[in-house]
Amino acid sequence: MLAQIAYLRKMFAIEEAEHRAIARSLDRQLEEIVHRSFIDEYRVRLNETGDALRQISSQLLERVVRR
Repeated sequence: MLAQIAYLRKMFAIEEAEHRAIARSLDRQLEEIVHRSFIDEYRVRLNETGDALRQISSQLLERVVRR
């Protein structure tokens, strides 16, 4: 990967300052993607947990009512 980056820097005459700016921009974008996917996964798991708890509560309530 580093060889490809070095090649592209040479081909497009990208200077060190430009390279750092590009790297920072890519880091921010990647961080947003990773953060967003973590939040989405957390929401899904939380919803699944809520559904499971509602189902357990419903089953317990049915047993109590039958007695």
